Amino acid sequence: MKTPLLSLVMLCLTNCLFADDAYERAMAAYRNEQWQDAINEFMLVHKQDPRYAKSMRFVGYNIYGREFGQWDVAVEFCVEAWHADPKDPKVLEDLGRAALKRQKQLEE
Repeated sequence: MKTPLLSLVMLCLTNCLFADDAYERAMAAYRNEQWQDAINEFMLVHKQDPRYAKSMRFVGYNIYGREFGQWDVAVEFCVEAWHADPKDPKVLEDLGRAALKRQKQLEE
């Protein structure tokens, strides 16, 4: 009996914790090409949020990398995403692509 009750309490706490949906605001800013606003909102996504790794990936590869051409910073955020979810294939893909683009920059 305690396990279902504990699960319900955890679900309620999780919903309360993530009710201030920074991720959704970040995605709206991203879609509107408001890069700094998107970064600011993505940075508010809590590490326990299941979308945290995706948030770090967006900040890294999509914004710092593709939009700003700052591949050194992109790699750092992609590494953070990988630490958060090493099993996500998109995280590993973006980390690899960012690292290759960073290496190209160093060779130029």
